[in-house]
Amino acid sequence: PEWQPVAPLSGNVGDHVNGKVINVEFSPGGVSIDRVENGFTHHFNMFIHTATPQYWDPSTVHRTTALLGLTGPSDADSIKNILSDRSDPHYPLFREGVLPDRDHTLSTVIFDLIRKTASVFTSRPLPGTAPAYTFSLEI
Repeated sequence: PEWQPVAPLSGNVGDHVNGKVINVEFSPGGVSIDRVENGFTHHFNMFIHTATPQYWDPSTVHRTTALLGLTGPSDADSIKNILSDRSDPHYPLFREGVLPDRDHTLSTVIFDLIRKTASVFTSRPLPGTAPAYTFSLEI
């Protein structure tokens, strides 16, 4: 019998030794593993790579459109600029529960595979702001 995942999931896996990143999606539509060639990937609340019937989420569509219109990141502050983008005022990338988008972003994590750190932001990550927590990725 064909294997079906218990719960759909999309995630990114990084190799902090070699600086490689892959995106993995498990869904009823299949499994997709995609190498991230430019060091930049994203995922909101809809599957991207698998043919999966899913709920059309206006927030995901708006935030994806906004993100794809931005210049890719070059350093930590440019990543923060992207993550805190409000070019679509109704559906900002960092969600704060303002209608029509009722949901909240609980946290955002910036993984720095060169410095081998994970920085966790629990509020909108504006350039110059310090993370709430920073963890070492050293094993």
